[in-house]
Amino acid sequence: MARENFKIQQEAFALGEIGLQQLLDEKRRLGEQQEAELTALQAAIETHSRLESSAGLVLKDKAELSSLPDFMPVRVQTKLMPCGCNSAVSGGGQ
Repeated sequence: MARENFKIQQEAFALGEIGLQQLLDEKRRLGEQQEAELTALQAAIETHSRLESSAGLVLKDKAELSSLPDFMPVRVQTKLMPCGCNSAVSGGGQ
C-alpha cells in the first residue's frame, strides 16, 4: 500500500499537483513501513531458528515465507527436516 501511495505521489509531483515536501513525506512513510516489515521478518526468522534448534530440526530447502515483504528481491521459504541426530543415537552402540 505504501509503495502504491508513493508511486501516486511521484506522478502527482511530476504533474505539479503536489510539492516536494509532500513527496518526501510519502517517501519517508514508505521507508518506515519497509523497516517495520523487515523488523517483523527478522523476528520471525530468529524465532524460527530458535524453534528449529530446540526441536532438533534443520533446514532442507529454502521455500517461500508468506510474510516476506513484496519489496524484497528474493523470496525465501523454509522446510524443516529431522537432523538425523536420533539415528546416530539409535545406532546400536557401535
